[in-house]
Amino acid sequence: MITFIPLFTTGCVRGRCVAPSICECDFGYVGANCSIQCLCNGHSNCEGPDKLDTCLECHNNTMVCRCITGIYNMNNSEFFQGDRCQYCKPLFVGDPANRSPCVPCLEYCHGHSAFCVDPADGIQPNDYVDQESLLESLKEGPKNLARCLRCSNHTTGERCERCISGNFRGSEELEDACRPCECHGHGTVCDAVTGDQCDCQNNTVSDECGQGRNSAQPCWQVQCSRCREGFLGTPTRGRQCYRQMSVDNKMCFDAKPIDECKNPKPLHPGDVVFFVIQPRFMNVDIRIVIDVTLGRLNVFMSTHDDTYIAYPNTTTGLNDVLLDTFYRPFDNGSRKSENVHINTEATGLRTYITITKPKTILTVKNLQARLVITLPEEYHKLETTRFFLILQSAAEHQPAYGVVFSRQDQLHIDLFVFFSVFFSVFFLFLAACVVAWKAKQAADARHARRRHVVEMLHMAKRPFACVTLDLNSKWQTGKKAAHHEVRPVAIEPTGDGVAAVATVFVSLPGGQNLPVKLALASSLILLVRQFPTSSRIFLRRRSIHATPPT
Repeated sequence: MITFIPLFTTGCVRGRCVAPSICECDFGYVGANCSIQCLCNGHSNCEGPDKLDTCLECHNNTMVCRCITGIYNMNNSEFFQGDRCQYCKPLFVGDPANRSPCVPCLEYCHGHSAFCVDPADGIQPNDYVDQESLLESLKEGPKNLARCLRCSNHTTGERCERCISGNFRGSEELEDACRPCECHGHGTVCDAVTGDQCDCQNNTVSDECGQGRNSAQPCWQVQCSRCREGFLGTPTRGRQCYRQMSVDNKMCFDAKPIDECKNPKPLHPGDVVFFVIQPRFMNVDIRIVIDVTLGRLNVFMSTHDDTYIAYPNTTTGLNDVLLDTFYRPFDNGSRKSENVHINTEATGLRTYITITKPKTILTVKNLQARLVITLPEEYHKLETTRFFLILQSAAEHQPAYGVVFSRQDQLHIDLFVFFSVFFSVFFLFLAACVVAWKAKQAADARHARRRHVVEMLHMAKRPFACVTLDLNSKWQTGKKAAHHEVRPVAIEPTGDGVAAVATVFVSLPGGQNLPVKLALASSLILLVRQFPTSSRIFLRRRSIHATPPT
């Protein structure tokens, strides 16, 4: 290996020795010992020590002169020859004279545009200029400040450093592309960096999200993903929130109760309003009534909140209501879901529809008067079923006005009427009881009088005779005593003649001072023992007296 030793005292300052007293200088240096730097700002070699400002060929995207006339041609070698390489090429940004490198516009614009110009050129960011025309008009690239043209990836700004309104980047890296805000179709503006803080519309709010590295899901994924209080649904992927309606609660078409919509807002053509009807009673049929006072409606109803998708039509500017692909009736000739589809058109002043299938998707077009939808409780599980209703204004130039309500008719007890009827019936019954009691008393009194009359007549028909009582005679014995035997005053034999009722007078002891000295006594006696047949005196039999006529 041959090693050359330079003969210079200082050696090769900016180069290497290739032969005795011969140096091969580094880029941008000249001289016998390579100690002299060219005046080309470090981007070109020069002709020699006596022509330091005569640059041979500019590198690093620099150029040497401002050409007043002619067409720029990047492949023209004459284009790179000049004095000091103090300018950047078109579509590059930098100031080589101040040691600022020339960087491509694509890098200067954070990867979102390949075109940039000096603001003094008067070209606006949104002006459309093709690359060939731009290169023809530019003389050199801008220095420190440049304006990026035609920013892509939803970016804007002098350097495409910001996201267009309605888009977000998701990070602090300016090179990352911006994308539309994930507001699930219910908002248009969000934070340009994080993607949260959507301006949620359509009765939606953003769900809570965790912060930091342990977050379950990023905040931009849960924007406008929950319905606010009073609404029901899953408002993601184009779905909506439904205004909750209770039974017997009337709503205007602006989703306000009838008491609050004295001046209701119209449902403009193409506008859509959403309701969900929740049953109150589990064993009573439901009737949904829609009254249109002005305009025309399309009515959609289902038992799921994700059946329909509503989104603005970019061509017509109106809202389109379409079935979700899962609920479409047919797919390649085969049924895709178990739902029953009913598509009809309203006619006349009243349209009545009864739904007897639990999974029914109903569509009624051109409703101009009244629609009554009946849902029998024996066909629907009212404990778990909700009925989601969509009303769309179908007239081309006329808004729609009206009301919607649901009913579950049943027997209602009016306490005033109930107690009025109860006490009326009670007092009528009490009066009837009093009348019956009085009638019974009158009948009993009449019967007692009749019985008394019969008894008196019976007593009047009894036999009577005169009896002489000897109260002062003493008791005699002997033969005369046979004529003074104690005998009954009257004997009333029974029908068979065996017994009789004997009546006698009884003298009470006590002397003359007693208030009562004599009494009658009756006794049932046997005639066989008291009066043998041979010695029986004449006895009068008791006769059956006829009952006097009433």
